[in-house]
Amino acid sequence: SCTRIVASRTGKSLAAGSGRLNRGRRPPATASGSGLEIQALEGSVVRASRTGRVAVAATRLPTLGHTLILDHGDGFSTVYCGMDQLFVGPGSHVRQGAPVGRLGRAPLYFEIRYMTRARDPLAVLP
Repeated sequence: SCTRIVASRTGKSLAAGSGRLNRGRRPPATASGSGLEIQALEGSVVRASRTGRVAVAATRLPTLGHTLILDHGDGFSTVYCGMDQLFVGPGSHVRQGAPVGRLGRAPLYFEIRYMTRARDPLAVLP
Protein backbone atom coordinates (compact mmCIF):
# COMPACT_ATOMS: atom_id res chain seq x y z
CA SER A 1 0.00 0.00 0.00
CA CYS A 2 1.03 3.61 -0.47
CA THR A 3 0.26 5.92 2.41
CA ARG A 4 3.15 8.38 2.24
CA ILE A 5 5.76 9.28 -0.32
CA VAL A 6 8.72 11.45 0.67
CA ALA A 7 10.58 13.33 -2.03
CA SER A 8 14.25 13.32 -1.15
CA ARG A 9 15.08 16.28 -3.38
CA THR A 10 12.70 18.65 -1.64
CA GLY A 11 12.27 16.88 1.68
CA LYS A 12 8.55 17.50 1.46
CA SER A 13 5.96 14.89 2.30
CA LEU A 14 3.63 13.72 -0.44
CA ALA A 15 0.45 12.11 0.84
CA ALA A 16 -1.93 12.13 -2.12
CA GLY A 17 -3.92 9.11 -1.09
CA SER A 18 -3.77 5.76 0.59
CA GLY A 19 -4.62 2.37 -0.78
CA ARG A 20 -3.12 -0.42 -2.88
CA LEU A 21 -0.31 0.78 -5.11
CA ASN A 22 -0.02 -0.34 -8.74
CA ARG A 23 3.03 0.67 -10.70
CA GLY A 24 3.47 0.80 -14.45
CA ARG A 25 -0.16 1.45 -15.27
CA ARG A 26 -1.43 4.66 -16.74
CA PRO A 27 -4.74 6.13 -17.67
CA PRO A 28 -5.46 6.29 -21.39
CA ALA A 29 -4.47 9.48 -23.22
CA THR A 30 -1.59 10.43 -20.92
CA ALA A 31 1.80 10.96 -22.47
CA SER A 32 4.02 9.68 -19.71
CA GLY A 33 2.57 6.93 -17.59
CA SER A 34 5.34 7.70 -15.10
CA GLY A 35 2.90 8.05 -12.26
CA LEU A 36 1.34 5.76 -9.71
CA GLU A 37 -2.09 4.21 -9.71
CA ILE A 38 -3.52 4.04 -6.19
CA GLN A 39 -6.55 1.80 -5.63
CA ALA A 40 -8.75 3.05 -2.81
CA LEU A 41 -12.34 2.70 -1.69
CA GLU A 42 -15.02 4.55 -3.62
CA GLY A 43 -15.64 7.88 -1.88
CA SER A 44 -12.09 8.18 -0.55
CA VAL A 45 -10.86 11.74 -0.18
CA VAL A 46 -7.83 12.80 -2.22
CA ARG A 47 -5.54 15.27 -0.47
CA ALA A 48 -2.99 17.76 -1.78
CA SER A 49 0.49 16.27 -1.70
CA ARG A 50 2.07 19.69 -1.13
CA THR A 51 0.97 23.28 -0.80
CA GLY A 52 0.34 24.88 -4.16
CA ARG A 53 -1.97 26.70 -6.56
CA VAL A 54 -4.54 24.92 -8.70
CA ALA A 55 -3.26 25.33 -12.26
CA VAL A 56 -5.87 23.02 -13.85
CA ALA A 57 -9.19 21.70 -12.56
CA ALA A 58 -10.83 19.82 -15.43
CA THR A 59 -14.11 17.96 -15.16
CA ARG A 60 -14.67 16.98 -18.77
CA LEU A 61 -11.81 14.68 -19.65
CA PRO A 62 -13.66 11.48 -20.59
CA THR A 63 -10.83 8.98 -20.22
CA LEU A 64 -9.18 10.57 -17.18
CA GLY A 65 -12.05 11.50 -14.89
CA HIS A 66 -11.84 14.79 -13.06
CA THR A 67 -8.24 15.96 -13.25
CA LEU A 68 -6.34 18.37 -11.05
CA ILE A 69 -2.86 19.85 -11.52
CA LEU A 70 -1.24 21.66 -8.60
CA ASP A 71 1.66 24.03 -9.27
CA HIS A 72 3.99 24.05 -6.25
CA GLY A 73 5.88 27.16 -7.34
CA ASP A 74 9.33 25.59 -7.41
CA GLY A 75 9.22 23.90 -10.80
CA PHE A 76 7.35 20.89 -9.42
CA SER A 77 3.71 20.13 -10.08
CA THR A 78 1.52 17.16 -9.23
CA VAL A 79 -1.22 15.60 -11.34
CA TYR A 80 -4.26 13.80 -9.91
CA CYS A 81 -6.58 11.92 -12.31
CA GLY A 82 -9.57 9.64 -11.84
CA MET A 83 -11.65 11.60 -9.36
CA ASP A 84 -15.44 11.83 -9.54
CA GLN A 85 -15.62 15.15 -7.72
CA LEU A 86 -13.31 18.16 -7.31
CA PHE A 87 -13.41 20.34 -4.21
CA VAL A 88 -11.21 23.15 -5.57
CA GLY A 89 -11.17 25.34 -8.68
CA PRO A 90 -8.57 26.98 -10.90
CA GLY A 91 -6.44 29.56 -9.11
CA SER A 92 -7.28 28.28 -5.61
CA HIS A 93 -4.47 28.13 -3.08
CA VAL A 94 -4.37 24.70 -1.45
CA ARG A 95 -2.42 23.71 1.65
CA GLN A 96 -0.64 20.40 1.97
CA GLY A 97 -3.05 17.73 3.19
CA ALA A 98 -6.18 19.69 2.28
CA PRO A 99 -8.96 17.72 0.55
CA VAL A 100 -8.97 18.39 -3.20
CA GLY A 101 -11.39 15.75 -4.49
CA ARG A 102 -13.18 12.46 -4.05
CA LEU A 103 -12.65 9.15 -5.82
CA GLY A 104 -15.36 7.24 -7.57
CA ARG A 105 -14.81 3.68 -8.75
CA ALA A 106 -11.65 4.47 -10.69
CA PRO A 107 -8.22 4.43 -9.03
CA LEU A 108 -6.32 7.64 -8.41
CA TYR A 109 -3.55 8.28 -10.93
CA PHE A 110 -0.85 10.43 -9.28
CA GLU A 111 2.09 11.92 -11.13
CA ILE A 112 4.95 14.25 -10.21
CA ARG A 113 6.29 16.66 -12.85
CA TYR A 114 9.33 18.88 -12.80
CA MET A 115 9.42 21.63 -15.42
CA THR A 116 6.68 19.81 -17.41
CA ARG A 117 8.61 16.50 -17.49
CA ALA A 118 7.13 13.53 -15.66
CA ARG A 119 9.24 12.06 -12.87
CA ASP A 120 8.78 8.57 -11.46
CA PRO A 121 7.46 9.16 -7.91
CA LEU A 122 9.19 6.02 -6.67
CA ALA A 123 12.52 7.27 -8.03
CA VAL A 124 12.45 10.23 -5.64
CA LEU A 125 11.95 8.11 -2.57
CA PRO A 126 14.89 8.21 -0.16
